[in-house]
This record gives sequence, structure tokens and C-alpha cells, in this order.
Amino acid sequence: MKKLYMFFFIVTLGLESIQAQAPANDARYAFGKKIFQFFKEQKIDLIIGAIDPKAQDNVKQSISTSILNGMEKLKTIGDPARMKIINVLVVNSRNKLLIPVLTDKNDIIMIILDNVINRGGGLFLAGPVHVVRSEKEKRLTQARKIYMAKCFSCHGQYGEGMVGPNLTDDYWKYAKTDAEVKDVIANGRKGTVMIAFKDYLSAQEINDLMLYISILQGQRLRKGKPAEGNQVRLLRNLYLR
Repeated sequence: MKKLYMFFFIVTLGLESIQAQAPANDARYAFGKKIFQFFKEQKIDLIIGAIDPKAQDNVKQSISTSILNGMEKLKTIGDPARMKIINVLVVNSRNKLLIPVLTDKNDIIMIILDNVINRGGGLFLAGPVHVVRSEKEKRLTQARKIYMAKCFSCHGQYGEGMVGPNLTDDYWKYAKTDAEVKDVIANGRKGTVMIAFKDYLSAQEINDLMLYISILQGQRLRKGKPAEGNQVRLLRNLYLR
């Protein structure tokens, strides 16, 4: 699979084989959340303190520069103090953390921690940090608007499930593949409140809606509807395509 172009600049970072995104484990989730909080509060010293202490000086400088650039970029996008974390996802092959963020203007951006390593039982930044606002984030922003208008009442604000099933866990009632998820959205499900959205959404909008659902999976929600259906991991790599 090709590495997603939005990992800063494709010219600089190139292409490589990667594994699919997945929800971060508890330690990585907590680390990603902590780094986001440092960005949100513009605590430069604290985030720089999270850099791998054993990294070479030039690597530390590169990471520090990316952090400073990222913080400045964040301020041009909106008010960092009013931004909210959506989730933390990991790219297994390189220990990249993807942190989707909702801005104060209800836009979605992505903070990417390029390489997070375990050093002596603690997690540290061993690669650059990128604040990404590309075409894919614009698609996520539009998809969130669709979700809040058409899906919220059944699936909940965060995908936690209400009348409809929980969209944040690894269980699916009517799908075993990504294609079947798309079919349920497009054609609905007889005998349920799930209508056929192909009558209201374009094929691209349905694809974007699936993309948005993919970044909701694995959230640490205090309350969520109990699992329903079969356990199967779907939509895990849409952001990386």
C-alpha cells in the first residue's frame, strides 16, 4: 500500500509499505492525548520535553523545529485552546500516531506524530510532528456535517450508538467487509430505521462518510451502546489510502 501523501510532503517522505490504521492501545492513546493537550495549551517546553532523550542532536533539532512550525500553523487555523481531540489512531508499521482534531470552526485537521517509540518504559517523540490540513481533511470536515445532519439521531454524536448500533467498536450487525458497509449506507436495511442514503447522498459523499466513521473507531467513550453483531475489523485503513 502506498503511504498517504499527507504525511507532511510526499516528495520529502516518499512511499513505503504500511499496515492499516488501528485504535491506539491505552498507553499510546494517553500519549497522543497528552501531546495534543500540549499543542492546545501551546506548552512548547513540555512538548519538546517529550522528545527522545537519546536521539542525536540533529534529530532533536528537526523534531523541535517541526513542533514549533506545527504550533504556529495551528494558530493560523483557529484557536488552539478551543480545539477538541476526536481520537488517537496508530499506524502499526512505523508507530505513527494519527490524532484527528475538531477545530473551533468545526473543521477537522490531523496532527501526525511521525514516530513514537518506547524508551525505558516511557513513550517519546522520535520523529517530526505534522499539523495536516489537506484535501482529505476537507473531506472529513464535510463528512462530519453529513453525519451530524443524517446519522447523529440514530448513532449518536460520537458514534456511540442510540437507536442504531455503536460505530466505535469492532462489531458489525450487517457487514463483514468494507463494501458491505457501503451497501448498508447506500441501500439501507429493510426492517430497520436505516434508510437508503443513495437517494440523498452522492457516491463520493458516502465514501467520505465511511472515511469519517473510520476515525471514530476505538474512541475511549464513557458510555456506548453494547456490542451487536459479529466481531470484525472494518474501515481501518481508509484514511491511509
